Amino acid sequence: MKERFNVLKSYRVLIHREILIHLLFFLGYSKEDIYKPNTNILNWKKVRTLLDDENFFNKIDAYNPVGAKKEKNKPYSTINYINEKIKGIKQKDIDKYNMGFGRVFQWFKQVINVRI
Repeated sequence: MKERFNVLKSYRVLIHREILIHLLFFLGYSKEDIYKPNTNILNWKKVRTLLDDENFFNKIDAYNPVGAKKEKNKPYSTINYINEKIKGIKQKDIDKYNMGFGRVFQWFKQVINVRI
């Protein structure tokens, strides 16, 4: 899965970037880590380095969806907000675009459903 997901880093344009943005927020990354300064525009060059970092997959592996969370969520990283933002996206569209991205999206949706 990692190999197929990592192919995303070679893409010049990312389709369904809202999934990746909200996944990064969910995993604890901040707006400063993801967006260009003083905007809400994805800094794809910077995000590629986050995806290159083994820490990204370590955060996914270590995430436990059960129980209370110690960290205080930012308004843009709450479960209900994220669920609203990604709810209309179809799994088959993501799988067709990139299978690794599709598997990460599937994990993400399942974790959100457990948290809700």
